[in-house]
Amino acid sequence: IVVGNNTAKKLKAMRKSLYSEHTLRSKFQVANVEGDGLDLKQFRFVCEDLGLDLTAREVEAAFGYIRKSGNDTNEKLSYEEFKAWWNTAEEEGQIDDNAFVFV
Repeated sequence: IVVGNNTAKKLKAMRKSLYSEHTLRSKFQVANVEGDGLDLKQFRFVCEDLGLDLTAREVEAAFGYIRKSGNDTNEKLSYEEFKAWWNTAEEEGQIDDNAFVFV
């Protein structure tokens, strides 16, 4: 839970900087070298590229949460799943407390 709360604070601060749709897609595509979605290592790269100062454990927790929330059985993250996770707090004006309370 402590990891989740710290991660939520970091993510909220980063989202305030508002990356454009184009920037998010570009950064996702750079990491998505195989074209079939992001694995954990590629997801970590995107998070770092977007300036998220997350620990390895926080990245794993976020990745796990997004995968658990996803509708398909693929082990990789689609752009749509990534974008939905990234934009959730922006749309609601706050961090989804459930996004990191699974550690």
